[in-house]
Amino acid sequence: SGVRVPLSVLAALVNDGEGSGGGKDVSEHQAVRDVERDVLSINGRKVLGSIGYGAVVRQLADQLRSTLPMAGTLMVGPAAKVDLEFQALASKGGTKRKGGGVGEVAGMGVGESKGGGESDGEGEGEGESLYETFAKRILTAVNRTESGHRSFALVTLLCRNDALSVIVPDSSAAGPLCIDLCCGPINERGGGMGWGLCAAVSTTTVYTLWNMDMDQELAKISATYVHRLSLPLPVASSESLVRRGVMWDQLGSAGAVICSMHVAGEEEDEAD
Repeated sequence: SGVRVPLSVLAALVNDGEGSGGGKDVSEHQAVRDVERDVLSINGRKVLGSIGYGAVVRQLADQLRSTLPMAGTLMVGPAAKVDLEFQALASKGGTKRKGGGVGEVAGMGVGESKGGGESDGEGEGEGESLYETFAKRILTAVNRTESGHRSFALVTLLCRNDALSVIVPDSSAAGPLCIDLCCGPINERGGGMGWGLCAAVSTTTVYTLWNMDMDQELAKISATYVHRLSLPLPVASSESLVRRGVMWDQLGSAGAVICSMHVAGEEEDEAD
């Protein structure tokens, strides 16, 4: 339980728009720094960021690759065409952004900005696989700079009172960067539907509310950041949706911050 505020509403309340507003840096360089000093949970499996950003990207890309159904298990359209496309997507050599054959079709639009797409292409090298591109976007979406910025914005909005208290992050109580992957339907703006890889990201940050003298803990505040990203695939998506590439609707209804508070001494009062 707690107060759930969509990112679109939060951005309007704190006058923070899309992009790198509010002083935060969501570049890949910042993502590298954040990830390497953090702990991740990928589909429930613990991954230490200390193994290196590149190693984390590869593990996440491998997990994305294994998330795709085996060829022939998705009954959409002509079976032969679906089999061929999945065989190409499931192989490392068939997922390059630049190239020929089915791989070129599968990589269409990733890292490009066409028709209102959110992709900016930052940090995406030539020949980078779809999985690696998507993995980097996922890590950018959930890193502490992005998630912590949004979480702290809501906490200060709800709890800040410079005359009575001080809000201090409790890094020791922070949860891992959680990433849950799946395949499924993707809603297209305007009512269309597609199909592709989806990533639900979340992380919890804890803050301590102290009195002005910093000698009495007043409350613990928990802020959970949640969001979703998707990568439409041409197997069962419209061309317009595929061309948008990796979709991170940064200020959309999919994203939110959920804030709850535990007042110090509350348990003792209830016990009495």
